[in-house]
Amino acid sequence: MIKLAVITVQSEYLLKVSEQLKRIFGDLIEIHPVQLSSLAGNCISPDEIVFSAIPKIKRQVKKVYPEVTDFIRARRSINPVTLGDLAQIEPGKKVLVISDILQASTRIVEELEEYQFGHTYIPFSPEIQREFKFDFVVTTGDLSLVYDLDVVPKDYLNIINVGLRVIGLDSVFEVNRRLTKPMDSIKLCKRYLSSLVYSSQKWPVARRNKYVTAWIGDAKQSEASFTFDDFITESAVMRELIQRAKKLARHDSHIHISGELGVGKEHLAQAIHNASPRAGKPYLRSNCSGRNLEELEKELFGWEENNNIYPGLFELAAGGTLCLEEIRYLSPEMQSYLVQFMDEARVLRVKGRNYVPIDVRLITTSLNDIRVMHEQNLIQKELYFKLAIMSCHFPSLAERPEDFEGLITHYLHNVAKHPDLTMHPSTLRILKNQNWEGNIRELSNVLAHLACLADQQVTPDLLPYYIDRNKKISSPAQPEELSEWDSLISQIESNAFLDEIQVVLELYLDGKRHNQSFGRSVMCEKLIRRGINLSPQQLRLRQQRLNEMGLLWVRRGRAGTTISSKGERFVEYLRGRSRPQI
Repeated sequence: MIKLAVITVQSEYLLKVSEQLKRIFGDLIEIHPVQLSSLAGNCISPDEIVFSAIPKIKRQVKKVYPEVTDFIRARRSINPVTLGDLAQIEPGKKVLVISDILQASTRIVEELEEYQFGHTYIPFSPEIQREFKFDFVVTTGDLSLVYDLDVVPKDYLNIINVGLRVIGLDSVFEVNRRLTKPMDSIKLCKRYLSSLVYSSQKWPVARRNKYVTAWIGDAKQSEASFTFDDFITESAVMRELIQRAKKLARHDSHIHISGELGVGKEHLAQAIHNASPRAGKPYLRSNCSGRNLEELEKELFGWEENNNIYPGLFELAAGGTLCLEEIRYLSPEMQSYLVQFMDEARVLRVKGRNYVPIDVRLITTSLNDIRVMHEQNLIQKELYFKLAIMSCHFPSLAERPEDFEGLITHYLHNVAKHPDLTMHPSTLRILKNQNWEGNIRELSNVLAHLACLADQQVTPDLLPYYIDRNKKISSPAQPEELSEWDSLISQIESNAFLDEIQVVLELYLDGKRHNQSFGRSVMCEKLIRRGINLSPQQLRLRQQRLNEMGLLWVRRGRAGTTISSKGERFVEYLRGRSRPQI
């Protein structure tokens, strides 16, 4: 049986490509899914065939795994099953084709021309004139991309979504040729057509930010390979986190880690395990979000059936660490089971009669602060009190700007194995001003994409359109505005420390970009993590003053406080002068 290392940028696309290949070849091939940003940690063996549509993937793989020699350059193709709407349009129409980069749009145009529907296709690029002179728009899966590029009128209806592209027939034939006993061509074509029909019904609509995705892999990724030395810790907020986590690691208490999507919570859990007395013992993990609760209960606690015993992760991790990600998705009953385990160090298998004693350290994670989850009744009071004492918060990328360039250098040199690749100053400026909703995970995925496209220098034209169009670069302040900012600075410095106020405004700005508003208790906690100790009364006085200046909107009740548009411009002005050194 041949083994394919299937490599893509997006994890959802990786899942669906693997699914399509499985529907065609069944058990004749073994698929090893690899997301590009995790290439260095996937252990591709010399006997595997690398299967990918990523440009220059061979060069990238050879840098990490020089012994790998067999490659199939996969060709992605529009699914013809989804082209019905386009085929029914009378010939002679002018059609704009939009994808995330010009190279992809151009390839789609070339393929559409092969179908000879009689239309004129134009690939989208930022140089397209803003006057909209097209009859139709074609996109491959991401409708939000069409609207966010601000090319089509908001009420425009002539948009045809042909879905994400599938693996082309020529690539399928190439895989078939590698089989010990290749399939008959007619049988292969029938299976391929069947996979297209299935894909047209099941293929997902891409999220707006297609690079914010979870990793898809096998059990090997459960091994704890990350240590505290692997973190980029130039910023004070990261050094504070590492210091606290190292202290927590020495104790044997259960730990909770909170932090936004993609910051690196699971890496921190691995580092804690490796710095603890349990290092070298099992380290297992399970993500609780989007799971069938009955299956999750069996996975965690095991089950008994027909006199057979099936141990769960608690038993399999005996002596070591079990990391449960996104515990807010656990049912109240399962949260009670966790509390019982913490109290009694034992579990009861599903349909089991006797408790099983367990020696396991539990590390839990969540996107939300554990106190906020408690206030919103997302976590039981008993579990909250068990985890709140030994908890830590992983800062977002926005909270650690001093680490940004170091993270880029580390990824390109040590993960992508591309030490000669440099960032054009304009590219770096755009990346720095991007709102990284997916934090380090998103940044790593984008850097992996760029490392394959660039030869010596990453220029702005290689960036995906969503990065290019969403960059947050302030226009130069006008003279009258400069005098207003200077006046505000004088007022602030006469009542408080400017650096302190800048941090307050930046936290509210970060919350606004994530559609969040904060009450004083939550803001005080965030400020403590940034090294600023303010009582709720002190914060209230500062909020009132900033509200009078028009920099904040202070609202009562659950609406919380948020930054004003004037406050946003003021923050950008302060950032241009200097960054606060907290």
